Amino acid sequence: MSPRNSNPANIQRQLQGVRRLVLRLFAFSIVLLVAALAFVPVDERVWATGRVRAAHDARLYAPEDGILKSVEVPEGGHVAKGDPVIRLDDTLHRAELKQIEANLEKARSDLEVQKARLERTAKLPLPKEFWHLQEEVGVTRERTRQSEVEYDRAIQLEKRGLISRQETERARLAVEITRADEMKAQEKVQIIEKGFESSILDEAYSEIQAAQASVRALEIERQLRLESIERCVLRAPAEGVVTLLNKRRPGERVQRGEDLAHLAHGGATRVDIFASENQLHRVRPGQRVLMKSKAFDTLRHGYIEGRVVRVGIEPEINAGNEAGGDAGYRIVADIEHTPLELSIGSTVEARIILQRIPLWKLTLPENLR
Repeated sequence: MSPRNSNPANIQRQLQGVRRLVLRLFAFSIVLLVAALAFVPVDERVWATGRVRAAHDARLYAPEDGILKSVEVPEGGHVAKGDPVIRLDDTLHRAELKQIEANLEKARSDLEVQKARLERTAKLPLPKEFWHLQEEVGVTRERTRQSEVEYDRAIQLEKRGLISRQETERARLAVEITRADEMKAQEKVQIIEKGFESSILDEAYSEIQAAQASVRALEIERQLRLESIERCVLRAPAEGVVTLLNKRRPGERVQRGEDLAHLAHGGATRVDIFASENQLHRVRPGQRVLMKSKAFDTLRHGYIEGRVVRVGIEPEINAGNEAGGDAGYRIVADIEHTPLELSIGSTVEARIILQRIPLWKLTLPENLR
C-alpha cells in the first residue's frame, strides 16, 4: 500500500464523500417517492372471481317431483324455440286424465238426460190425483147451466103470471151461487196446476244446473291434467345450444325446482362476477374489468377486457360456491375483448377498476379519499 492511500486524512475525506453520496441518494429517493405519491396515478381495484356465460342463457328446472323419462338433446346439441329437451315420466298424469275423461263423458250424458227429462216434464199433463178437481169444475159448470135455464124459465112463467116475483128472484140467486162455485173451482184448479208445474220445473232446472256444474268441474280437472302432462316436457325457451345436463340417465329421480339443464344463445360474451358485501358498494355500471382466464396464459396472450353492465342488490344463495369463492353478490360484465375464444362456464379472476387516483390517496382511509 502506498503511503498516500494510507494517509488517515485521505481516508477520512473518502468516508465523508461516501456519506454525502448516500445522503444525496436518500434525499433523491425521498423526492421521487413524494413525487410519485403526489402525481403518479394508479388504479383502485376490486378483486373477485367469476364465470363466463353466454349473452343469453336459460335454465330448465323440474316442475315437480318425478322420474326422468328421456333426454331429447345431448350436451352441445342445437335446439329451436319450443323443442323438447327433457321429458319427465307422465304415466300417473295420463292415468288420471283417462279417469277424468271417463267421468266427464258420464257427466255429459247425465246432463243430456236431465235436459230431456225437463222437456218431457214441461209437456206432461197433470197427474191423476188432480183429476177430481177438473171433475168438480165440470159439475159446477153444469149446475150453473141448469140454474140459468131455470132462471130463464122462471122469467117466462112470471110474465105469464104463473109464478110470483119472489120465485123468480130465488132462481136468479141460484144462478149467482152456482156461478160463484164454478169460479172458485176454476181458481183452485189454476192455483194447484201452477204450483205443481212450478215445483216440478224448478226441481228439473236445479238438477240440470248441478249436472252442468259437474261437467264444468271435470272440464277444469281435465285441463289441469293436460297442463301437468305438458309441464313434464321441458322445452327450450329460445333457440340455442344445450351447454349442461345435470340429469342424464332415464329413471333418475328429480325434485321440484331442481336445476336440470342449461341452455345458451350466442357466444361467450358475458361474465358473472361474484363480489363480497364489503366490495359491492364501490362497484358501478360502466367500470372497466380486466380478467385472467385459466384457459390460457395471460402473460403470453393478454387480459380479457370488459365493462360492468349490472350490479346485484341482493345476495344469491350459493353464488359464491358457483364461482369458487365466498362472494354472494352478482356483478354482470360484458366482454369487449378477449385474446382467445372463451368457453362457457370457465372461471376467471377479475379486477374491477373503480377509478384512477394519486398514489398517496391509497394511504388514506376510504372515507377520506
